[in-house]
Amino acid sequence: MHGTRPTKAEALPAAPARPTAPLWLRRALVATLTSPAPAWAARRWGLGLGARRYVAGPALEDAMGVVRRLGATGMGASLNLLGEGSPGAAGARSAAQTYREALERLRGEGLDAGLSVKPSQFGARGGEAGPALRAVLEAAAAAGRFVWLDMEGSAHTSATVDLAIAARAAGLPAGVCLQAYLRRTPDDLRRVDAAGVPVRLVKGAYAETPAVAYAKRTEIDRAFAGLVEERLRAGRFTAVATHDERMLRHVLGLASSGARRDAFELQFLYGIRPQRQRELAAEGWPVRVYVPFGPDWYPYFVRRIAERPANLLLLVGDLAAWAVRPRRRAAPVPADLARERRRRPWYRPSATKR
Repeated sequence: MHGTRPTKAEALPAAPARPTAPLWLRRALVATLTSPAPAWAARRWGLGLGARRYVAGPALEDAMGVVRRLGATGMGASLNLLGEGSPGAAGARSAAQTYREALERLRGEGLDAGLSVKPSQFGARGGEAGPALRAVLEAAAAAGRFVWLDMEGSAHTSATVDLAIAARAAGLPAGVCLQAYLRRTPDDLRRVDAAGVPVRLVKGAYAETPAVAYAKRTEIDRAFAGLVEERLRAGRFTAVATHDERMLRHVLGLASSGARRDAFELQFLYGIRPQRQRELAAEGWPVRVYVPFGPDWYPYFVRRIAERPANLLLLVGDLAAWAVRPRRRAAPVPADLARERRRRPWYRPSATKR
């Protein structure tokens, strides 16, 4: 078995954690929201039904607008084109082209932003980047930008770690996301630290078996806090990605008691606790926001809704506001057009019904 039981970290600050939905409820919400009717409504009305709370928009320009606004408040960004799985060679090339365009625009505008990509979006397998992902990494190097390799389910962990190590050995600007709830993560951290790979640490969100990952909330929290503390005290750069207020206070407490400020960065998801993000940036802490965009936004939106029951209430509120919004009355039809319609049967609704 990889790793050991989580070590005991310093007592976490007594601040309430933000409630998350239990696994059974998350699965039920995902099943409901991906059923035909909600999926059809999403395609019909798009991002207007609450998704813009968490997704910049369907186009790169939407994401660029968010990055500019974040930069104006002292926050950096990581752009992510939504989509994962095996898109085929054409899909991989299309994703790579979008990312290369994003890199050119970020460099041209001098914005503090890089990329966050899922290797499976490029068809990466067995620790091999493949031509599309390698082209993105090389473009990032030319643009002076950084690329985070997002972690997916545990079946992809070894390949993603190998990919990050190989990219770093080739002089490419890549870091890797590791999940604290996986039992193997301490071993993976030793490997990537030896290779000089920057690390983003998250708790972990994929459904895994108890043999692979800790399942109890207390064990996951203890593993996350312990790994963060160990890394910050050793001065190993860590992007700490969490919205849990107890964990944030734990990190800030470590920084205030001697941990180097340049040894960590606080990372958040776009739309989650935006006020807290602004507060931390205003206080001078390094903050970076993950900004997702693209036409394949609905699965990501469903995951955000499923994480917290309160998110579903926000969606219901958006739907209610949409349902009761004032409708604009149609302009009166000019008299000559009205006469034309009366003469031609194809203008009459009853003549076109089937």
